Amino acid sequence: MRRFSRFVLIAVSGLLLGVPVILAQPKPHGDQQYEKKGIHSGNRIRTTFYNSGFVGRVGNVPEDIGGEWPINSGHEYIGDMLVMVGSEIKDVEGQVRHSVVTPRGPMVSARTGDRSDDGTKWYTWEPLPGYANPDTNLVAMSHLPISWPPYWPDKMDDVVDPGWPGSWNGYFGKNVFNADQESYYVMDDYNDARYDFYPDSTDLSRRGLGIQGAVRGFQWSHPLAQDVLFQVYDFTNIGTYSHEKMVFGIIWGGMVGGDGEDDNASFDINDNITYTWDFDNVGAGGWSPVGWAACAFLESPGNSWDGIDNDGDGANGPGKTIDESLFAPRRLQAGDPVVVIDYDTFERTVVNMPSDSLVVPYRYLGERHELVFHPGDEVEEIPRNLIDDNLNGLIDENNGSSIEIAPGVYQTTYLYTGLKYIDYITGEGKDNLLIDERRDDGIDNDGDWDPVNDDVGLDGAFNTG
Repeated sequence: MRRFSRFVLIAVSGLLLGVPVILAQPKPHGDQQYEKKGIHSGNRIRTTFYNSGFVGRVGNVPEDIGGEWPINSGHEYIGDMLVMVGSEIKDVEGQVRHSVVTPRGPMVSARTGDRSDDGTKWYTWEPLPGYANPDTNLVAMSHLPISWPPYWPDKMDDVVDPGWPGSWNGYFGKNVFNADQESYYVMDDYNDARYDFYPDSTDLSRRGLGIQGAVRGFQWSHPLAQDVLFQVYDFTNIGTYSHEKMVFGIIWGGMVGGDGEDDNASFDINDNITYTWDFDNVGAGGWSPVGWAACAFLESPGNSWDGIDNDGDGANGPGKTIDESLFAPRRLQAGDPVVVIDYDTFERTVVNMPSDSLVVPYRYLGERHELVFHPGDEVEEIPRNLIDDNLNGLIDENNGSSIEIAPGVYQTTYLYTGLKYIDYITGEGKDNLLIDERRDDGIDNDGDWDPVNDDVGLDGAFNTG
């Protein structure tokens, strides 16, 4: 999300032209004093959660429940599940920083790195006021009207019913109770002052990355979903700084069987799922068998600029498939077709490699830079730098990781092998609309829009869009 603002100062020699300055009203912000907790128990999972991005149990709070399954069994599987967002930024001294904001962890008394030196401020997600009843310690939940606020701050622009007082602020619409249980809160990173960085030029008291998150939890008792807790995180950049490189992730602290010391874990990259199990299949206190616990991304922000079908939904359409041969270094020759990206618009242009040099401008942390290529240069993609280093029109196609699976033995896993991509030189894949599918282009790229059931309008009622 990009926002632009302009400040004009006019100075005339010998004349002071006074213009009244109107400062922007500070936006509401999160603070620990607004922290509340709730319990999701709408299906076979029961767990405590906090309105600061934390699901599970805090170690020194005995009444907390850490992912109990089945409900009322006393068998726990989740120590903590924490949502994190990070960005590459440049502080006021020009130092490049990698700032990551998380909730406070389960062992609060032992955490020192994510708070101020004097211990008065946590550099973590904190809840905003106004999204729960201030007279209770409960997070707002659909089945508990006593937990609802007098009005909802994010619904004040409804001209018919400003603030929706007395109504549930549902994901699917006003007073739409689709799930058996739905929770809702809003948090931000306002207090994260670990770096000299100011994300909002209109409010220099705001620190962190200028990120606000609206978080919802859902539970359905239907047999197909009775063993799942769904979490939806909707993050917005409410500052004026335009972030160029960000990451989103979940910190998953398994406690399978209630005794995490003997847990194993693995992941399935194709299904975006991490799963854990108890090594000896015996839970705390001697009960058995012990189930498995898993965390999966059902939908996460895609990259509509890299030319790659990141989410794999274009697998049945036209286009070539990425394999490791695409990552091999190659030598540029004069006259060869190469792809040049305009990094302001991400439009691609195919040109012939000049006989002298090719200059490609790009932007990094708000500053303009240039890539210079010459005939005879050996080029190879560099992962995670958001640049097309080998002039094939793809960005970071060899993104992946190398993990030491045994002493001195490394296993490299590439994220995008097996996925479709656009060959910008031949044009193959350009007609596969799902390769660079965007969520904000206003187009139903995959053709699944149902005007009867999907066009429901602000109130969520069918046939009223």
